[in-house]
Amino acid sequence: MPHDASADLTLREAAKALGLSVATVRTYVKAGKLQASTFAGKYGPEYRLRPAVVAAYAREHLGLELDADTLAKAAKGQAGEPLSAEMRELYERLLAATAEATRYRALAEYSESSKAEAERQYQAMLAALQHERDAAQAKAEELASELARVKARGFWARLFGGE
Repeated sequence: MPHDASADLTLREAAKALGLSVATVRTYVKAGKLQASTFAGKYGPEYRLRPAVVAAYAREHLGLELDADTLAKAAKGQAGEPLSAEMRELYERLLAATAEATRYRALAEYSESSKAEAERQYQAMLAALQHERDAAQAKAEELASELARVKARGFWARLFGGE
């Protein structure tokens, strides 16, 4: 029986079936762990994997039982039955929980960055105030020495501006 090339899986479809990332499946193909056909694509080589090869790899290395026929149907766009109501509800709850977790993560990152920015501003303000204090102390010392010099002159010299 001739092989139906239209039933071959793309890297994305194989990754989804195996529960791996596309990059991992591509790495396995390049390393020879998964056999794939290569086609010249618009952006370089495109890989196609036979459903039987993907199912065998899943069984041997990942302990998954995948049906090659189901994978082939999915590749042709003939996926099985639609999700049941319970599965759809669980899927929607999962999506909502994922969105909420992402929102909380973003808020936590924003809080941390706000905290870091406030700390930076506090340190800058503290440095400026310390500089002002040092300048005021220097000015006070200068004025104190001037006062001591003026007091050291006699009364009449102070009164009439003489040395």
